Amino acid sequence: MERQRTNILFGETIFSFDNRPSDVLEYGSIGYLENLEGEFPSAEELAKSGRGAKKGKHLKAFWKAQCAFRGLDVNGRIEELVDRLRTNEHKPVFPELVKVQKDLRQKAVDELEDAWKNRLTDSQKAEEDVKRFLLETFPINSNEDKAVLHTLRLRHDWKGPRKQFDDPPNKWQDAMWMVVGRSRSTISENVKDIGRSRHRTKQRAQEEAQAFIEEGSREVLRASKKQGWNARGEWHISCPAFEEKYDVEGLMKLTIYTSITSSCLQIFSEFDFGIVAGVFRFEKQSASEPRTEADNSTAAKLQVAKNNRLNEMQAGGKEIGAEKYNTKNKMAERRAKRKLVELERNRHEEVSEIESENESGDECESESESESETKVDTDYWDTDANNSDIKSNDPSAKAFHLHKFSEPSVRNRTFNYRWRGELHPGTCRERVELDSDKDLYTITFDEPKGTRLRGTFGSHSMGPHVYTFTGIKIGFVSKKPPEEMFSGTCYSEPFEIRRQWRDRSRQVVLMLFDDEDSD
Repeated sequence: MERQRTNILFGETIFSFDNRPSDVLEYGSIGYLENLEGEFPSAEELAKSGRGAKKGKHLKAFWKAQCAFRGLDVNGRIEELVDRLRTNEHKPVFPELVKVQKDLRQKAVDELEDAWKNRLTDSQKAEEDVKRFLLETFPINSNEDKAVLHTLRLRHDWKGPRKQFDDPPNKWQDAMWMVVGRSRSTISENVKDIGRSRHRTKQRAQEEAQAFIEEGSREVLRASKKQGWNARGEWHISCPAFEEKYDVEGLMKLTIYTSITSSCLQIFSEFDFGIVAGVFRFEKQSASEPRTEADNSTAAKLQVAKNNRLNEMQAGGKEIGAEKYNTKNKMAERRAKRKLVELERNRHEEVSEIESENESGDECESESESESETKVDTDYWDTDANNSDIKSNDPSAKAFHLHKFSEPSVRNRTFNYRWRGELHPGTCRERVELDSDKDLYTITFDEPKGTRLRGTFGSHSMGPHVYTFTGIKIGFVSKKPPEEMFSGTCYSEPFEIRRQWRDRSRQVVLMLFDDEDSD
């Protein structure tokens, strides 16, 4: 049952009430404590100083609340608040506040009773008053064999016959569905019925989503016949391993933007993978790009061949071991060496064309402010290297300035990227993902006309595994990114992308300090 907090202005002080029958008036989310004996900090605790120093077992907000309920001044340092309360320790709460709380509680009781009889579902009733709900659903003098479905919050402790769903609604929620009944057989049958219903609903949703994706892809392909390769747009992302592990099936999406000036190009994207969301930044390709799966496989074969030779030589002495090192092992080692050299040569040849073009594109670093104001903003992704407040190993802005003709194409398919973002976006557990931009990942665009892609993605918080995802382009966007690109679920308020990227380290630092106890 949804409720809105009620604010009560008493003199110049504002109290609040949650509109529940058992709720109490609060000042800053803290209630009135009648007996303060044993709560006061010692002289040694009050003498503590420095940022974050805890003076006793309560924060400043607690002492302010106790002063407010007793009609005392709520301003000042902790020492001053404590002194006021020591002097007026036994001063009671205002009688008018007691009456206000009593009236609000009665109003909450009346509203709950009306909702209980007319509007609340079984799950809502169970959450409001589980004892009353079970007594009404399963009367003591009745033998009716039935079962009911409700939502179980993890803070509740249920006893008696029950059965948890094998497939909870969401692994990241603090609740799960549960069926309660008199007998296990009835509960199991009810669970099966609900499971079948959920499966049908999920299947319909998947079919509708697939139809939407296919229609969007067809429209993109029709448009691509006239304009050629164009990576900008909305992409539907699939990664079965990631989706299954984090229960985000159908929730992964990516939007790619470009920013072009007379001398350089920047490519970036907004991504939301359900459990993590943020920003990709595409950068220049170089010979130091990450190893591919082919590189790792060939290097591993070479190492195995070398290990075989060493083991055989150690087993019978250098001369005898050399004789045992047969032709098969020699050939395996030679093939692996040749393959590794070939892969390295091919990679350098592919990158050399791009880097030679990028040399002419580096001049965008010195582009004047007046020119950037008359064209699409080139500072979306610039890092502030002179910002003394941030100590980070971020790549320089130059790494993200590509040659203006190096957009994805038949000859230029693969790009490196870094990302920054948050885990659990839009939830109370949202947190900045530390050091995510230290690792380099790849995205490769494919036919037809660059409307398909495949890439890699990983996160330190999610473990060492690197996921491989695929994408289908389903829509278009303008060349210039929207100014309020990050308004919505991923970020609390809109701000420009450049500052969002640069300030990520500062946000992490500020999160480490608790300012509640500051004077």
